[in-house]
Amino acid sequence: MLKKEKISNKQVILIAVLCIILGISLLGHDYFLAKKDKVYEKMSFELSSMPEEINDNTLNDDGELSDDDEVINNILENESPSDSTQTSKPPSTTITYNYIGYLEIPRIKLKKGFVDINSKDNDVNKNVAIMKDSVYPDIDGSLMVMASHNGTCWNCYFKNLEKLSNNDIINIYYNNVRYTYKLVNIYEVKKTGQVSIYRNSRKTTLALVTCKWGTKDTQVVYIAELDNKQNL
Repeated sequence: MLKKEKISNKQVILIAVLCIILGISLLGHDYFLAKKDKVYEKMSFELSSMPEEINDNTLNDDGELSDDDEVINNILENESPSDSTQTSKPPSTTITYNYIGYLEIPRIKLKKGFVDINSKDNDVNKNVAIMKDSVYPDIDGSLMVMASHNGTCWNCYFKNLEKLSNNDIINIYYNNVRYTYKLVNIYEVKKTGQVSIYRNSRKTTLALVTCKWGTKDTQVVYIAELDNKQNL
């Protein structure tokens, strides 16, 4: 009986040690994801020169930007949280947001609501975020820039954007109207605190921005132009 009890105690100690090791591993994994999936800090629009990373789709036959093209630098204004507040797990309680519209990408089966641009919940750590100085699609020639994390975190809504290609459909539902965009350009830029948006200023444009999976210094920009709109 004494021998059996001694073995049992050893098993308990072994299980406790294994649980501690597993707990430390999970915490380390969460910390890594939090560090990796941080995206944006501030945004403002201004004209900029064209970096080398731009895809040739934006150029005219002479290899130059056409008169209709705008090159816009975006310094993102939504403050990123500290590492301690950004987690790879969803909140323990269900949160209801006051959505004013929805982003839908049928190709990757994404449908996610977005809140008003001035809402405290317009944050990449809660929702797909609308960048400051964006304009809603009900204005002709507007530019709406949306951002989300890429990775394996629960709020990495843009984790499958890499599956998209030109001519894929992106829908914005806003004010009882469905705005249907077609993807026209995908390009990468270095992650320097700014991200350049290349678009035709005569087109109503949607830009989606996220980090490139597997890198620490690259962002991917998806440019889509309004194809049609339909009252719902």
